[in-house]
Amino acid sequence: MNGIRHHTYLLRVWSETDHGRAPAFRAALTDVTTQETRYFDEAEALAMHLKRLHRDAPDDGGRTT
Repeated sequence: MNGIRHHTYLLRVWSETDHGRAPAFRAALTDVTTQETRYFDEAEALAMHLKRLHRDAPDDGGRTT
């Protein structure tokens, strides 16, 4: 496969309400291979984590799949 590594993640996003407060953002990102799950309570934190995953991924020559 030309040294290209692929990663598969499952992203779950939902909102929670607590005692009449405004809905709160929640997300869980699971690495399908390792089953490691990271939880987020801010969309910005999730976005930063996804950018870091993309930045740290091996270069695939600009191809997308």
